Amino acid sequence: MLIVSSKNPLSSQVDFDQKKLNALVSKTFGGKKVINAHLLPYSSSNKTLKITFDDRTNVVVKASVRESRFERILMESNLIKQLKKKSDLPLPDVLFTDFTREKFQYPYVV
Repeated sequence: MLIVSSKNPLSSQVDFDQKKLNALVSKTFGGKKVINAHLLPYSSSNKTLKITFDDRTNVVVKASVRESRFERILMESNLIKQLKKKSDLPLPDVLFTDFTREKFQYPYVV
């Protein structure tokens, strides 16, 4: 992970390298390797990436990179889980979350 100084939004200052992405998601997804990570330009307080694995499956990883918003990513993932249980809305599956900040400096959701 690299953070560079800039007047740009914080999310544009945070860069994920492929080695770090593999370390974060490989064990969670049975040892699959990240072959591509495409930045999705949706927010200034989150970093959202579309990850492609070596078996050509995809997941989206969303990391909250602004400390004042850390609780919101937890709330958002819980809301998605609850709505999926109680409605027929077309929502993404929450496959994995890590809010501990032990393995990665930001809370993230897959």
